[in-house]
Amino acid sequence: MLAPGDKFDRYTIEGVIGEGGMGRVYKAHDTRLHRSVALKLLRLDHADDPNDSTNAASRMMREARAAAALDHPNAVSVFDVAEVDGALYIAMEFISGRTLRTYVGDTSVPREIKLRWLIDTARALAAAHERGLVHRDIKPENVMVRDDGVVKVLDFGIAKRVAIDMPPTGMSETAMMTQTADGTILGTPRYLSPEQVRGEAVDGRADQFAWGVVAYELLTGQLPWKEDATGLNLLLAILSTSPDPPSKLAPDLPSLVDATIMKTLSKAPADRFASMEYVVAALESFITASRRSIATIEVMETRRTEPAPPLAPANTPPPAGDRARWKLAAIGAAVLAVVAGAGVVIDRTLVRVHPPLATGDETSTPGSSGASATGIAALAPPRTSNPEARAAFEAALLAFRDGVFETSRQSLERAVRLDPAFGAAYLRLAYMDSLVSSDESEVRRDFKKAMQYRSTLSTRDEVLLEAFEPYLQREPSDLKESEKRLVAATERYPKDAELAYFLGSVRFDRGDLARAVHAFEKAIEIDPKFAQAWAAKGGCQAYLGQLDDARASLARCLAVSGSATECMWYRAQIDEQEGDCEAEEAMARRWIGKDPDDYFAYQWLAKSLHAQHKPMETVRTALEQKWARVSSARRPRLELSDRIRLDLASGDFARAEAHTLELEQLLASEPGALAHAEPHSLLVQIYMETGRSADARRVADAFLKRKDAWVTPHRVDDRAIWEDAIPLMLTTMLHTGGITASDFESKRAEWLRAWEAKTTGVYVSYLWIYGFALPVASRAEAEVAMAALPKYAPLPPFTPTSIAPAHIGNAYLEAGRLDDALAPLTKATRSCISLYEPVAHTRALLVLGTALAAKKKQTEACAAYAGVVLRWGGAKPKSLTLAEAKRRAAALGCTK
Repeated sequence: MLAPGDKFDRYTIEGVIGEGGMGRVYKAHDTRLHRSVALKLLRLDHADDPNDSTNAASRMMREARAAAALDHPNAVSVFDVAEVDGALYIAMEFISGRTLRTYVGDTSVPREIKLRWLIDTARALAAAHERGLVHRDIKPENVMVRDDGVVKVLDFGIAKRVAIDMPPTGMSETAMMTQTADGTILGTPRYLSPEQVRGEAVDGRADQFAWGVVAYELLTGQLPWKEDATGLNLLLAILSTSPDPPSKLAPDLPSLVDATIMKTLSKAPADRFASMEYVVAALESFITASRRSIATIEVMETRRTEPAPPLAPANTPPPAGDRARWKLAAIGAAVLAVVAGAGVVIDRTLVRVHPPLATGDETSTPGSSGASATGIAALAPPRTSNPEARAAFEAALLAFRDGVFETSRQSLERAVRLDPAFGAAYLRLAYMDSLVSSDESEVRRDFKKAMQYRSTLSTRDEVLLEAFEPYLQREPSDLKESEKRLVAATERYPKDAELAYFLGSVRFDRGDLARAVHAFEKAIEIDPKFAQAWAAKGGCQAYLGQLDDARASLARCLAVSGSATECMWYRAQIDEQEGDCEAEEAMARRWIGKDPDDYFAYQWLAKSLHAQHKPMETVRTALEQKWARVSSARRPRLELSDRIRLDLASGDFARAEAHTLELEQLLASEPGALAHAEPHSLLVQIYMETGRSADARRVADAFLKRKDAWVTPHRVDDRAIWEDAIPLMLTTMLHTGGITASDFESKRAEWLRAWEAKTTGVYVSYLWIYGFALPVASRAEAEVAMAALPKYAPLPPFTPTSIAPAHIGNAYLEAGRLDDALAPLTKATRSCISLYEPVAHTRALLVLGTALAAKKKQTEACAAYAGVVLRWGGAKPKSLTLAEAKRRAAALGCTK
């Protein structure tokens, strides 16, 4: 044993750090490079058999090679390995800090800090596994936290290279595998995986299991096994006892963390995560406050539903018919385990790991009944050389499955930043942006990238690319052709949940709701925990007026994924339309609790607060929380849009005009029609409300003259119809003398024909609402609308985030159908959309007051007029609606 001050090669011994089964570790000073090192010397004093010394020496050299090959900030660095007078040593980075063992049970360390340590440990293991190394002895003593908080994984003394090359001339040095005598269990008993206990060959999922034990112990203070379990009882517990969830011991542990740890502790390797990168992706959101992390994944299952493919050497291209297997290869044959005494195990099997393969290529004839079910969790990225990009992509798929839409979209954005040639990520990003972005160029750019890098796609994803092409790239969009291609794709891959979902989504967009429900149910049948499909099914049912069924589907959605913000969004839409603004607020707060970085949640919170007449400072603060979470590229537009609505909601038309002109300038170069529709529509409303009809006519005329130069929206659903500014512009031109009634009729007919060619089902009735009801300002116009109604009936039972009922009610009122007018007008004014439709919603109060007064309901009418005064009493410069409300209130004898 060396003493402080002793010289060993070029190192001066400063003291003993610790001892292990293989060697003693000293703190030493490197006299050549003038740095402190951890010097590990091989222990030979216990080896009576010379062979033991030889084995120990070879093991130590393997440790050095393994650790030196792993250049990662969370793995200890190896500086040197050599032999001096027959004594082997390794010089490693000296770590000043404490092991995780010292923090087990330490409640003074915040949970978030412990999670960061665990995630950094997982990162180091992921990097090791990427290089074919398995640590095999992960435990708290082998993870150190430096004094500066950096985590370092120590001791690759029993690391095993599992991915090997077999050159034709024999095994190279880099291909040599560390092996022990048959029956030897390597590792520390309490942290062994079941496959290690059985003596089977291991891959990175053994480290994942050990990581799960460490995580469980660090976060709860207890092992997942009984603390007093030893020997055979301990091994039996590892093999067969399912531990209690860590949340039972730590009730405040987030469900996502709870589920992640439990999955890593699955007995079968195939039931754990496919790689440690999944673990990082699952937990990163809990340590990233300033930006959205890779994913929010509550329960991720990658269960094998068919026999594993035959094992093959790493880096060997998979057979042509076997490219569906993207996961790690399963352990080969069944293993006979004999547990006795110290737990000696026989019949070992070596594992070689395939690199991740392309997504979803069939292993049987495409479309055959023998094809296995492919849930979202079973999909994989195509070929990418960037492991972080692959992890982000996989996390995006799983977040999508869990109904965490915005997180999934941002994960895809991260994937393409990390790998700019990631075709599969661009393909799905184009689809997701098509649902939330009004920037058509953004969608088309993403899809163009997917086309550009189609060589990276699997055969199955190429089919999806071709199916989306008519929808996302053609001008104009051709959803019928896209649906036709998706039908063919689902016939070719009849058990593919994602394809079934996409088919339902295209049908949902077209308004073919009954068949959309059928497609979503198919996706759910394939993957029962597909929360996104449950959400879409509930949305379709709401549009069909089946609100009880919709609520049941959304409840089921939240049962399979408690973090499914998409389900919360649909449920908030139902609450909003029904005027239950308190329930909408509660859902928004629940949404924020699940995903505090999702800016949509704060938008819904702001809407519900405004509808409940909360102070404008409260509403503005909620929107400021939204703006803080929007990407820097999108924030200017979204913030301006919200500020305009805050101005309009308080009757400050002058400031609203200034902000709208600023928004118009910001969007001047945008190619999409929807981008220009917003500022032009807002300006028209402002000018008409303040009596500036000439200005309104000028804006409407300019829009109509330029509209054909802009790209039309690819979507054809209800939102696309009511966001289309053409009916409002034509109406403005008609009512301000810009066009004749005959010209109006001709241009309206042209608009209707274009839409009728591409939408169907319940959405057709929106064409009547915005083509006929919206323009009504006289009895004659109302009669034209009533005559056209039968062609477009029945009217939609569900009109989320839209002021459509106000237009319906106004048309009925002008037509003299008073009883028919009251229900939609009441529905419009009760709905919680006053913040985002401030002008139309306030005018609806005036129209409702008129209808109620005609029904001799003076008190209710006065209340409606008072609502206008309450909102716009301080309007500047002026408000025609306010003036009319005051006039009618006075005529009715309303008291202040």
